[in-house]
Amino acid sequence: MKLSFVIIGLILGSVLVAQETTLTESIDSVPLIQQAEALYQNQDYTNALEAYLRLTNQIPYSADLLYNIGTVYARLDRIGPAILYYRRAQQLRPRDEDSRYNLALVREKVIGQDPQEIGIIAGIQWGFNQVSLNEAFLWTMLLLTCLNILIYSKKWGSYYTELRQNLSITLTVLILISLALFTAKVYQKFYKQDGVILAQKVAVKSGPSSTLNTLFFLHEGVECHILTHSKHWTEIKLSNGFKGWIPSTDISPL
Repeated sequence: MKLSFVIIGLILGSVLVAQETTLTESIDSVPLIQQAEALYQNQDYTNALEAYLRLTNQIPYSADLLYNIGTVYARLDRIGPAILYYRRAQQLRPRDEDSRYNLALVREKVIGQDPQEIGIIAGIQWGFNQVSLNEAFLWTMLLLTCLNILIYSKKWGSYYTELRQNLSITLTVLILISLALFTAKVYQKFYKQDGVILAQKVAVKSGPSSTLNTLFFLHEGVECHILTHSKHWTEIKLSNGFKGWIPSTDISPL
C-alpha cells in the first residue's frame, strides 16, 4: 500500500513536469511560433511581442516562451515586463544561464533597486532558487520510493541487514530535507509572492488611498514582496524593510 501510494504520487509529479516540456511541442502552436520568430528576426518587436503573448494561452508552462517574451520586452526597453518574464522563466528553469545573464543585464537599468545581498543568508537563498518546485517534488517522491523499496526488501531475507539500516537512515534524512525544500517552494509560490513594478514611476502611499501621504517613489523594474491586497491597492515590502501601498495596476506578481 505504501509503495502504491508513492508510485501514484510519482506519476502525478511527472505530469507536472510534462506540462513544462511537452506543451512546447504543441503542433497547433507551430505556425504562430514561426510567425513570432520571423517577426523577431525582422526586428518587428511590437508584433513579435503580440504573437508571443498569444502563445501563452496555448503554452502556459514554457520556459523558452517566457524567456523570449522577456527578451522582446528588453528590446523594447520595457524594463519591468522584461524582468517579470525572465523571472517567470527562471521559476521553471532555475539554472538556465541565458535567463540569468539577461536578467542581470536588465537589472542594471533599474533605478533605485537595492543591491543584491551578500553573505551566508544570500548564499542559502541563491541555492534555494536553483531548484524548481517540480524538481523538489520529484526528488521527494523518488526518495520515498527508494525508502519503501528498501523497507519492502526486508521480506526477502536477512542479508545485508546493517547495510539496509544505514541506507534507511540516510534516505530518511534526505527525505526530510527534500520535504522541507518542497514545503518552502510551495510556500514561496502560493503564499510569499514576489512582484515587479511595471509603471515608469509610482508613488508609494502610507495606505490604500491616493489621498494619503506619499512615503517614497519606485521606478519600473524594482522587485519587491507582495504582502496583501485591498480593493485596487497592493501592499508591498522592499528588501530593505520599507513598506507601502501602490495601485494594483502598477505591479505584476510572478
